[in-house]
This record gives sequence, C-alpha cells and structure tokens, in this order.
Amino acid sequence: MSAPGRKGPHAEDDAAPAAPVTSLRGAPATATPAAASIAGHSDTSGGGDNSLIKKSWALLVESFAPFAELFYEFLFAEHPILKETVFAATDMKGQSKMLTAMVGSAVDNIDNLDVLLPALKKMGQRHCRYGTRVEHYAPVGEALLSALDRCLNIDFTDEVREA
Repeated sequence: MSAPGRKGPHAEDDAAPAAPVTSLRGAPATATPAAASIAGHSDTSGGGDNSLIKKSWALLVESFAPFAELFYEFLFAEHPILKETVFAATDMKGQSKMLTAMVGSAVDNIDNLDVLLPALKKMGQRHCRYGTRVEHYAPVGEALLSALDRCLNIDFTDEVREA
C-alpha cells in the first residue's frame, strides 16, 4: 500500500510499523550495524546517554528546527549521487516528515529494545530495496550529526554528540 503523497521506490512500502524508528547515530541500510550499536549502547535503563538523547531531541522538537530539511541538505551537498540514485523519485517533503517521525520514535523507544530493534531491522530491509548500501552509513551518520549540530546550536555539546 502506498502512503499518500509518496512517489518512487519509497511509495511501495507497506504501511509504516506501529513504532517506526531510526537511530540518531545514522540511518542504516540494514539493521545489523544500528542494532549492534544500540544493543551495545552503554545505557538501556533510561538514565545517562539515553536521557541526554531524549532531552536533546525534546529541545530540537520544541524549537521547530528544520531538522530533516537540514539533514537532506547536508547529505546531498556532500553526496549528490544519493539524490540522483536512492532518492531520485522520492517526494522529499514527505520523506522529511517520515525521517523526523522515525527519529522521534527511536528516541521514544531507546529504552525499549524489544520494540526498537525489530523496527530498525524492518526499516533496514526496506532501505535495501531502495538501493541503500553499507557505504551510505557513514554519510548518513555525518548528515545526522551536522543537522543536529545546526538545530541544537550551543546545546549540541561533545557529550550530546557522543550520546
């Protein structure tokens, strides 16, 4: 089933999972790198890093910062081939909304790996169908950090970057 306003390869997705997610560390093509990163994360209890991630995301949301737009701006500026290949026929306004919702769900579920990891795996499988490859992980992670840096400004501390 296609989502309204979606075109191209992303339009063929099934309905979004109940808790769509992605990782603040990057949007993987498969769940394996993100799952390993999150599963090995130093804090699954809701304190420490997870708390800092939640607080930082809340600041970003409250500021109405254009997170997704900046993410894609950074990603395509550094890696224009992705715009011409993986995202060639994608409705970027709709994609930006989905990215923001997915990151928000990841933050909401960061303490619930039973929800987060299967959702990441499903998202990774979808992204493989779009042509995402392992070599895209680093550019996506860089774009995410750059967008967070720009949106959070002085609140994007070294501690937040590491979380």
